[in-house]
Order: sequence, then C-alpha cells, then structure tokens
Amino acid sequence: MRELGYTIIGAKETADGRRLYLGKAEDGSQTLLEALNLTVSGREVSLLRDLRNAIQALPAPGEVPGPAGEVVMYQELLRIEGELYLQLPYDERIWDNWENNGVVGLSPQQVVTAAEAMLTVLDRLKNQEELDFTGFTPQDLVLLGPEEWAVFDPRVRTLLVPYRAEDRQRRYFFPPEIIKGERWTEDSHIYTIGLTLYLLGTGVFPYPLDGEEKTVTAIMREKPLDPRYHRPEISESLARFILTVLHKEAKERLGLASAIEFIRKIKETGDRATPEEEARLREEAGVKLRQAERRRRAYWWWQRTKIPALVGAFVLVFLFAVTRGGYQEIITPQTKPEEVVGYFYEAISELDDLKLQETLDKAAKRAGGKEFDNMVVNLKVIHKMRLAYEGDRTPALIVDNLKLTRETAGTVENPVFEGEYTLKILEGDRYLVQERRDRIILGRVKDEWRIIALDSQVVAERIEAVPLKP
Repeated sequence: MRELGYTIIGAKETADGRRLYLGKAEDGSQTLLEALNLTVSGREVSLLRDLRNAIQALPAPGEVPGPAGEVVMYQELLRIEGELYLQLPYDERIWDNWENNGVVGLSPQQVVTAAEAMLTVLDRLKNQEELDFTGFTPQDLVLLGPEEWAVFDPRVRTLLVPYRAEDRQRRYFFPPEIIKGERWTEDSHIYTIGLTLYLLGTGVFPYPLDGEEKTVTAIMREKPLDPRYHRPEISESLARFILTVLHKEAKERLGLASAIEFIRKIKETGDRATPEEEARLREEAGVKLRQAERRRRAYWWWQRTKIPALVGAFVLVFLFAVTRGGYQEIITPQTKPEEVVGYFYEAISELDDLKLQETLDKAAKRAGGKEFDNMVVNLKVIHKMRLAYEGDRTPALIVDNLKLTRETAGTVENPVFEGEYTLKILEGDRYLVQERRDRIILGRVKDEWRIIALDSQVVAERIEAVPLKP
C-alpha cells in the first residue's frame, strides 16, 4: 500500500446510497476510488493483507477486454488523507453514469443486457479457473450507458462481505445448495444471476426480507412467483429464463453455454410481452400475489403452533407409558458419579427423557435441568412425527465432541464435573449449533448419585445446514 499524492475532487452517489469518488494525482491524471467503509473492527490487518494479495494476483485490466461483460478490475489499495480506498481505473462512462446505478424496475431490454454482462463475466472467469467468489448481486453491476454494463471484479468484492454492512445481504442471494453447505459451482453462480435479474426487472425481491429465518426458509422451500405478475411487460421467454435459473435443484437450471445462448436470442429478437399478455397478467396478478401471501402466512402459522400441538399429543402418550411402568432404572448405589454424568449426556443424545429425569435430582430439574428436559421432550415429539409421517430419520438433537473433566474443586461428598461439547438442535431444515460448557455438581440422594446442580452456558452459536440425505 502506497501513500500517493491523490486529492479527492468529486463524489457521486448511486440510487441505493453507494459512493464513488474522483481522485486527482499531482501529475493531473484522474482515478476512481471506492471507500472501504469498514464496519467490523479487529480484523482490518487480515483484510488488508488479503485484498493486497488478491489485487496483485489479478490480471491487468487490459487482459480482460470486450464491450460485453467487461470486468472492472481493482488496481491498488490507497490511503488518502487517512482514509482507505480501492482504486479503479478511470473510465468516464463509469463516472458519468454512476448516479443511475442501484435503480431497480429496469426495462426488459436493460435486464437482458445485464444478464449478458454477468454471464459473459462468469464465462471468462470460468476459463481462468477462478470461481472463488460468492456469485453476483445488483451491487456488482456498473452502468456504462443506457443498456451497457460492466461488472466489478466479484473475487475482490467477496472478500469485503464480512466487513461492510451494505454487502452482508449478499447471503440472501445464495442458492439452496450453498445454504446447505455445498461448494460453489457454475450452476450456483447462475442462480445468483437469476435472482439479480428478478430484482432488477421487477423491483421486488421474490422472498420475504423481514427476518433472516423467513428469508432463508423461503429460499429453501418457495418457488418464486412469475416475475410478470410484478412487471407484466416482461416477455414470457425472459420470465421463463429467470425462473429456470432459479430452480431449487442445481441440475435443473440452464448450463452456462445454454444460458448465454438463450439470453442472446432474446436480445436479438427484442422479445417482450404483447399488449394482450400484459392485460391478462395484470388481471391475474392480484389473485396470484394474494395466494402466495396466504401460503406463506399459513406455513408460518403452522410453524408457530405445531410444537405445542404435538407436545400436547405426546404428553398423553408419555403419561400412558409412565403409568405402565415400562422404564427400567439404570442408576444403582454402585453407579459411579462419572457414569451418572455420562448417562445424562446419553439421554440428551438419545432423546430419552426418562433416563434424563433419572439422572437429575428435583432441585436440578427445577433449575438448569429444566431446559434440557423441555428440549428433549419437544424434540422427541418432532422426531417421532417426522419419522412416522415423512420417514425422515434426521437426528433432532446431537451431542458432539464431548469432553468431561472432573474438577479439583469438588469434594468426596459433592464431586464436580465440567462438560464441553457441541450441541446441534434441529430447527426446521437446519441445525442451531451451540458450543456449550456445563458445570455439574453431584450428591447422594437415597444412597445413589444424582445431579443436584447444573449450570449450562452457551459459549458460541451458529447455523448449520442439515446434511443432504444419501
């Protein structure tokens, strides 16, 4: 990173608030600058190193020529008057048209040319075997003229995602297979192009944006509504292209070569909806939009109510099983304290609520043990219902990497154990993964060891996709 004699002489802002600066060097030459605008602290050194390495590894701007699908390469990382900027080559087309970026609800012709630009860039990056980026979003597009686009180099922009608030919604453009934890492929990148075109053409994101859980759930299970119900002038062929590349299954999407050919045919024919099609779609749109919203509300209503309903049904079965005395107790006066702790974690992993209750004294059940008791009972119900009605054997609760340590602070009468482990809790189509640390105190209850106190702390938490079924 070099200290250069640049001065900021101008700034422009897109419709969605992104700024581009015009810099002037001491020799009179001009350059374009994008401020880093870091919003996450503590990792700047690592980011700056990664950015420098990425920029140095990229081909020079002249090595990626072409009017369609032009890549705007980053040239340098600069510090000007104490602020950090990414330097871009000066192009008066970028500067003159900057305010017109960030607009959605574009004409079908603009959407088609944007599609061609992104697909061409993807093809060029594929030929260079450089697919280590997270797809495309509208913020990656750069307007050069009324229907002419370039694309910011997506490899550098991917590095910035964790550090800039405006880039974090990029994850909402991820296709289902990426959410499930699979690797990026051409098909995955093509999906992000389809989602970008949907938003550019309709002005509407096809999935709800009022909560990450709802957004991710919709991406995984909902089929996007035909974009023509939001924008009737879109042609049937363009709508079909968008919906095809947004297919949930990657193998059902158009391949890169077919996608490029499809888009170029639409561009050549100037295809758009006829007046009759527009009238019909406008008439149908209200009904289709209301139907989609009703389906979404019904799904989330069921998600909120199904657990209490299922738990109620299970309680009846549970009481019946208890009254029959079918459970065989495992703790005896000879059972050692560490064995009782082991049974506790086995009960959680096996969803065995009776074994769990046997390991806990009444005081522990009322305190820290209550959380585990409720968790095991609820997830046992869900697991049994999924198994019975869907044949789904996905584990509802998983204890991984359990490490038990006996603390020296304990006594002979009250031994103390610390348990560190990973707990995976099934939530719909994903796992809530918690890194936990438990402190467990045991005592003698009627001559048998029981857990008399339990303090469980969640150290870290993340979301993990449920592995694909073989």
